[in-house]
Amino acid sequence: MIPLPPILEKIGAVHCLALTSDNFEFTRSDSFVSGKGEAGRGVSILEFDENTGFAARFNSYRFSVSSNASTFVSKAYSALCECVDKAIPADYSLTQESAMVINNTRALHCRDVIKDNRRVLVRIFGLSRFASPIVISENPLLLQG
Repeated sequence: MIPLPPILEKIGAVHCLALTSDNFEFTRSDSFVSGKGEAGRGVSILEFDENTGFAARFNSYRFSVSSNASTFVSKAYSALCECVDKAIPADYSLTQESAMVINNTRALHCRDVIKDNRRVLVRIFGLSRFASPIVISENPLLLQG
């Protein structure tokens, strides 16, 4: 897992602003199920939320810059990709007694090869932009539930 705020601090506010433009495309995931999601054109990577700051929708192997994007937007995308590539992910080993909750819009993450079927993935869509979160920690972002 890689927390997003340090990545965005490194690329700077101007690049972050360029990443809020609708100059990006993404392909559907390998787990695509008809009717459950699709590819997109003219999307942004970042959105700004006044309660939590920048939120991302990004996957390094699924996103690309639109062919009609400016060189400025292309440079912002390159800066983001470069910082993500250089980031050192935090390593977490989960056991049968542990769990991890990841805010997909505030952290980048991936998982190793699943060696068996003893895992449960639960998606929770509970952080509403209309909610007032109680912030316990800024980095990593921890909210009281």
